[in-house]
Amino acid sequence: SSGINAEWPLRPGKSKERECKENGEEFSGTIQPWDIYHYMQITEKEQYSVDTEQLKQYFPMDVVTKGLLQIYQDIFNLRFEEISDPAAWHPEVKLFSVFDKTTSAFLGQFYMDLHP
Repeated sequence: SSGINAEWPLRPGKSKERECKENGEEFSGTIQPWDIYHYMQITEKEQYSVDTEQLKQYFPMDVVTKGLLQIYQDIFNLRFEEISDPAAWHPEVKLFSVFDKTTSAFLGQFYMDLHP
């Protein structure tokens, strides 16, 4: 199996195992990569009373995103410029042009979809 061993300190496998049992399915002992976030959220809430919805109020998306983009610009000596009204699959998707901060050479573009 290409999944991830479910025996981590947070034990997300216990949530997966319980869910499989409730659905009458066999649990293989692994969690697929696409399931990690889901089971980590369940485990964090059950074992540590972490509610990600409550945490979001302390980390507003726009503030965190601006901060991360600034870190990337500083580390890699880049400049990002947001393109207004990009041709994208959703109105909240953003498009950025990337430039070398020193030479101003255009390096490319990237889309940012924070709500896939």
